[in-house]
Amino acid sequence: MLLATPAYADPPRYTRKPKLAIDVTFSDRVKPIQPTTTQGRAVTADEVMAIETQTEPLRREQEVILRQLANKTPDDDPDKPDLLFRLAEHYAKQQRFWRLKSLEPAVPAKPRR
Repeated sequence: MLLATPAYADPPRYTRKPKLAIDVTFSDRVKPIQPTTTQGRAVTADEVMAIETQTEPLRREQEVILRQLANKTPDDDPDKPDLLFRLAEHYAKQQRFWRLKSLEPAVPAKPRR
């Protein structure tokens, strides 16, 4: 008959102390941003559309400048794809604006509280 004998192990030579506190002072540049408790007023969709409507003449000027730059830039210039991409993004922003502007008459305005 075999008898099982318990294994004897020596206690570990090194025991960790997991609770190690290091005092660190942060400069103003690396301090974490503290969340603010006060919240400002939420912007309404009407206000956003009013701002976008006011910036429309500026967008038209940008479109003309981008188109001129893209036309004058030779095809082998490495900046040409970037100019065409910016022009495409500009057209996409215009399309989104005018699509939302066209929906204004169809969507009834909610009365303000």
